[in-house]
Amino acid sequence: MLSDALPFIIAAVVANAITKILDRYVAKDVSPTAFAWLTQLLSAALFLPFAWSHLALPDSPAAWRAILYGLTIWTTIGFTIYITIKKAEVSLREPLNQSKLIWAFLIGVFLLGEPFTTQKAIGTSIIFIGMSV
Repeated sequence: MLSDALPFIIAAVVANAITKILDRYVAKDVSPTAFAWLTQLLSAALFLPFAWSHLALPDSPAAWRAILYGLTIWTTIGFTIYITIKKAEVSLREPLNQSKLIWAFLIGVFLLGEPFTTQKAIGTSIIFIGMSV
């Protein structure tokens, strides 16, 4: 239920906003590569105790390929994000970053076979416009 998840959603949004501002503050004087490496490593170390009890390794080659593709994409995203954190102000970068809503919608429809509905298209557009303004 959305009502059960709402406090967690709000907490994640607020924490994400604070992180973006702190990242920008730190990244102005640090190498983006070192910053990306260190934050990802520390995040994994902090996350691991929470994930350990739910850890289940995939047993199919297709799942492992998906994991490797995901790791490659995540690494690329990490480097490019930290370069933009260093070079662009938060107020400029974040509206452009919101285009991920549109990409997620299109990938869901075209690659994952999720149904395209007018309601989803309008909802995604409203959220994108609201986040970009």
